[in-house]
Amino acid sequence: MIANGLCVKTVLDLAIWSHKFPSWFVPLFGAGVLILLLVSTAVLRDFWQLNAIVSQPGRQAAAPWLLVIVSYFCTTAVHSFYPFQSDVLSVWNEQTAVLRFNFVLAALGTLVSIGLSLLYRRNSVPAVLSLLLFNFLLLLPNDDCRNSFNIWWINIIGASPLMYIPNIFVNLFAVLALLRIRYWPAILMMTAICVAVCLLGLGHQSDIIW
Repeated sequence: MIANGLCVKTVLDLAIWSHKFPSWFVPLFGAGVLILLLVSTAVLRDFWQLNAIVSQPGRQAAAPWLLVIVSYFCTTAVHSFYPFQSDVLSVWNEQTAVLRFNFVLAALGTLVSIGLSLLYRRNSVPAVLSLLLFNFLLLLPNDDCRNSFNIWWINIIGASPLMYIPNIFVNLFAVLALLRIRYWPAILMMTAICVAVCLLGLGHQSDIIW
């Protein structure tokens, strides 16, 4: 899976630049990525063994959709929660074209997730498939902030595709939960991802991590 490969590449890049972070950060980040990859690989095996995609709307569907929507807000913590700040229009012209696209992706991801959650009540299978397909849009390079996460990508293609990788995993776990495949482990992983990326962003904004 592309997202898995990008995660591994990120850990390797951070290992090279580990001197720029607190001594605890890169090992902790690497351990978190390892857990994410092991769990996602294990539960995705069940998905590929499905003979058909069947998802029934119900009360249990509320939590996965809510976490998908909230995940975009959590991920943007690294950019001071833009574009969800009230003054986003006043800072728009100060941003590069890449970061404007980044803001658009966050807003679009949120709106699409809300729309799909509503569609799910009437036609669940197209909503679930659309959520999976939206992941490909999130892989587009969207961040040109020159930090240790992005620098290799910026030097090679001008922008990094990493920022919304957590949202891709949240979407994947949401699909599993909606299909009632290991529902509670999927919900736990979605919650952990949201909390982790929010803390990462806040750690950056407070200069604790980088």
